[in-house]
Amino acid sequence: MNTELSPTFKLDELICRCVQFTSTNIFLTGKAGTGKTTLLKTLTEQTHKRFAILAPTGVAAINAGGNTIHSFFQLHPHTFLPYGNFPENASVKTENPHSLSRNIRLRQDKINVLKSLDLLVIDEVSMVRCDLLDAVDTVLRRYRGNTEPFGGVQLLLIGDLYQLPPVVKDEEARMLKTCYPSFYFFESQALKRAGYTAVELRHVYRQADPVFVDLLNEIRYGKLSPAATGLLNNRLVDEPTDPEGYITLTTHVYKADQMNSSRLASLPGKEMNFKAIVEGEFNEQSFPADGLLRLKKNAQVMFVKNNREQNYFNGKIGWVESYDSQEESILVRCEKDEKIRVSRETWKNVQYTFNKDKNSVQEDQKGEFSQFPLRLAWAITIHKSQGLTFDKAIIDAGNAFAPGQVYVALSRCRNLEGIILKSRFSQREIQGDLAIDDFHSAIGSDEDFYKDLPAAQIAYLGNRMLVSLKFPWLRAAVRNFQEAIFPYLKVIDDREAEKIREWEQQMQHIITTADQYIPQIEQMLLLLSAGEIRQALIERFGRASVYFRQQLTDNFIKPLISICYQLSKIKGTKTALTEIAASEVRFREGLRELIAAEELLFAFPESSVLSIKKSMNEKLQLAYRQLDTHEASETRSHVNADSNGKKKKKKEVTGHTFNVSLELFRQGKTLTEIAFERELKPATIVSHLCRFISKGILNVHELVPAERAQLVIEEMDKIPEGTPGRFTTLAEKFTNEEISFVNASRKLEKA
Repeated sequence: MNTELSPTFKLDELICRCVQFTSTNIFLTGKAGTGKTTLLKTLTEQTHKRFAILAPTGVAAINAGGNTIHSFFQLHPHTFLPYGNFPENASVKTENPHSLSRNIRLRQDKINVLKSLDLLVIDEVSMVRCDLLDAVDTVLRRYRGNTEPFGGVQLLLIGDLYQLPPVVKDEEARMLKTCYPSFYFFESQALKRAGYTAVELRHVYRQADPVFVDLLNEIRYGKLSPAATGLLNNRLVDEPTDPEGYITLTTHVYKADQMNSSRLASLPGKEMNFKAIVEGEFNEQSFPADGLLRLKKNAQVMFVKNNREQNYFNGKIGWVESYDSQEESILVRCEKDEKIRVSRETWKNVQYTFNKDKNSVQEDQKGEFSQFPLRLAWAITIHKSQGLTFDKAIIDAGNAFAPGQVYVALSRCRNLEGIILKSRFSQREIQGDLAIDDFHSAIGSDEDFYKDLPAAQIAYLGNRMLVSLKFPWLRAAVRNFQEAIFPYLKVIDDREAEKIREWEQQMQHIITTADQYIPQIEQMLLLLSAGEIRQALIERFGRASVYFRQQLTDNFIKPLISICYQLSKIKGTKTALTEIAASEVRFREGLRELIAAEELLFAFPESSVLSIKKSMNEKLQLAYRQLDTHEASETRSHVNADSNGKKKKKKEVTGHTFNVSLELFRQGKTLTEIAFERELKPATIVSHLCRFISKGILNVHELVPAERAQLVIEEMDKIPEGTPGRFTTLAEKFTNEEISFVNASRKLEKA
């Protein structure tokens, strides 16, 4: 069978396949307007991998739908030195691998996320310093217990090095130069050890004029020809004949603020102020729009969010017509007399958590920011214009203080005719960085990327299959369980001791059987790399996957839970209860590895990237439902009963009972886990947390997503309090917990 990829694949599809079906680290670059953000959105919707999206700044992180690098890894903004001693008399705080590993303390829920990651996406990587990547590597290797670079996590780095560079202060630069040739991300020592493939998107979607595209290319690479210089400086005009619709791009914040305030004050009429609505946690430095939006009729504004249904995009210019207080909407007039009625938009601040039941990384909402997606648009800084598109712009970049600012400013525009320059440009203003030029000259061709991808896919497929059959998690689970019960062997009766020995023998049998499979799979993989026997491998590994999944369910989990139930009766230990939870997490991870390897094999080499995600999720959910319905659930429900079936006396807890529940919740535990650990009913834990919601200590959105909470409120409002059957009616659509938590939040509002 031919394992070559179809030549009909486009570059963006190949990039998606490389992320999906290989472990290759990728630096995805491209000129402004080549669709990097669009590709990221497509990829994250399709991938079956567990991922997190990070960015260097708060606004970039919110726009990408993720976290900042520093907040995700709980890093301080210190300078990181990968080796050597701290410089004497340094005026900035410094870390090294030893001090960072010693000082950083992550909560268990964050550690669970790091351990489960398959893919780490970093957007706007041009602004990420090399030492920050090395600090990330240190944290990942430590908490994943993996000595490979970045703890074995695949990296997708997205950005354009010819745009905005990392920020490095003078003293920081002095220290970093002792370890790094330059400050760009590609100098990271961990990244060099890991290796990566650089891929460049080349088709420009923003600009259609080939002359303007060529001019931008010259500016991008810092080599402005006399012809291009003359063409550019022809746009040097004092003022546009018709200033309407032009936005000034300037280098400094104070300039943009002064211009916007001055122009707003010159308009007649009353100023309208719109305050953002912030719920939960949302750092002011990460606000994606103005916290206080100041407008007047005829104020020139810019949309700051994309909304295809409403026909506006990030950077579209318009003018305020009116405000409707009844609908709470603003009518904006755009060019060609197009009118758009705009309402508040919502941006989410998410955190990544590990869902133990689904064995997946998920996004949980920490807070949200609601504001009209508009800002005053007579002027904006070049830095904040990154990612925007303008039809008309006045470029005031004569005092550009960072490499790439001129290119960012000019590349925001669709065409040369829409540009007016405030100062003359020459080669001096667009001087490039030789380090970036050298780096880009080493990027391979699309043909090299296309040629190397099939082999990388086979290597990844083979590794996933072999790792899934080696069962490292099972070996660790057996070892950890044996260590946990060793202190109690003397007090375990003979019948239970025999069960433990039988269980250990069954586990050894599973491991031995798997070890016998591995050479067969290895041989088939060698033939597969030569383009043969894919179907035979599918049948062989498929049967093995089904066999081992059933064996592990019947002979690992079921007997282990029974043993743990008996051990839980031994006075003075919670070891057994801890082992149930730990073993289930390991078991779910083992199932995921087997199913993922099976689905990757089915998809190899050309199946839809969507099909593997859908099929894999369906199989996983079926396996998890089987796990949740066997004796494990019954054993948990009876684990608090003694041998006569009577309830044990509730154990004393340290501190006020409500506060204990809150503390466990703050540690990242679910309601079920808290109830299980405290030997209380889940409803009791719900009542504890409701007290804190009603007092404003907990935000309801920490327990119920904002959209879901709003639906509960809307249904509650339809049924007046005191109406017979009100709760029963609500319970048809929502869980008891959702109703209780939202009801507690409404009590706070009425207080």
